[in-house]
Amino acid sequence: MTRTMLLAMAVLSFALPASAQPETHGAHAFTSWNAGRISLDTASIPVTVYYPTDGGGPFPVLAVVHGAGRNGSYMAEMARTFASRGFVALVPSIPCTPLGCDHAANARQIRALLEWGVTQSATSSSMIAGLVDGERRGVVGHSWGGLAVYLAAQGHPEIDAVVTLDPNDDSGIAAAAAPSVTQPSAHLMAQVMGACNATNWKDTVFPFSPSPHMRLVVSGAGHCDVEDPTDGLCAALCTAGGGISLAPRFRRYAVAFMGCVLQGDTAMAPYVGGASLMADTSAGAVQYVSTAGLDTLPCNGGTLPDAGTSAVDAGATTSDAGATGLDAGTSGTDAGADTDAAASGTDAGSTTMRDAGSTTMRDAGGATDPGSAGGCGCRAGRAPIHGTTWLFGVLALLAVTRRRRA
Repeated sequence: MTRTMLLAMAVLSFALPASAQPETHGAHAFTSWNAGRISLDTASIPVTVYYPTDGGGPFPVLAVVHGAGRNGSYMAEMARTFASRGFVALVPSIPCTPLGCDHAANARQIRALLEWGVTQSATSSSMIAGLVDGERRGVVGHSWGGLAVYLAAQGHPEIDAVVTLDPNDDSGIAAAAAPSVTQPSAHLMAQVMGACNATNWKDTVFPFSPSPHMRLVVSGAGHCDVEDPTDGLCAALCTAGGGISLAPRFRRYAVAFMGCVLQGDTAMAPYVGGASLMADTSAGAVQYVSTAGLDTLPCNGGTLPDAGTSAVDAGATTSDAGATGLDAGTSGTDAGADTDAAASGTDAGSTTMRDAGSTTMRDAGGATDPGSAGGCGCRAGRAPIHGTTWLFGVLALLAVTRRRRA
């Protein structure tokens, strides 16, 4: 693509009306509901719900999760934007502090939160009665909240899409989980590295995540620029970036990705591998862009992938048991042929090919199949304290003070 074409796309992108840009509020009127403390996987967790109020629905449901030492209030503008664009956003204040952040427990709490939202929708007296489509679920998380939502999706195909916002790994948990997080995923990173995002997720986790996926780095952004609102103390402890002015860039791609996957909104396609993403790249607004398989997503004319299957799995149409290609019953390599079920070549029963029962490939029953791990592959019990988590202690105190003043 020529430089002239890229420049033309950049001009077109910036010429779009504000309401067309994903980071701005959409057409829906919305409100918030303080649901109080909800019992989620034995923990009592405060939850605020942001939802459309002008009819329609049911809508996709999202868990929108803050980082360690923070609370749900720091994700308020992200949640409001989602609600204005036809989502029900569930915003918890999860128990994740410097003294102990149980990532596996947080993942269970997030899944329980989504189930709670679906149940509330089925309850006639609920504030969100009839508003939640339980067949369309997504998770969005910042920092260790990003780690939590990533683990929540692992092995749980009821979650359909994942967005991580400058996520931080802990002792390689996310890197180990990445190959089996098979949902479409977007990994939105800050450029400035510091104490709160030192694990360099873009290179240590993203490359091992299955397609369809996308990665980008928001130029000039620091770890806390995801938050809106945020505070100076977070920037001081986690390294400063571009400030709140860069928060809309994270919202742009978070909202676009969820709109693409869960709503099939073709207006989001330019931001999900299309011209607007290329224009932002050309203009230097984002960098380190990497994408794969985005043409298979609903906004680009594809269909929502089934997170419970792998690329070549039992029942596929290529080289597997029951397939129409190299299997018993086909007209090519059929029963009785040289490469049939009894052979060691390319048919059912083979242990060297991508076939049902294989333990060496990504297949049904295989060691790397999403359904074979029996759930979350992260460590049992409490995670060790991160080497820099003392920094979050002050943030936790700030969050408590903030709530008391409120």
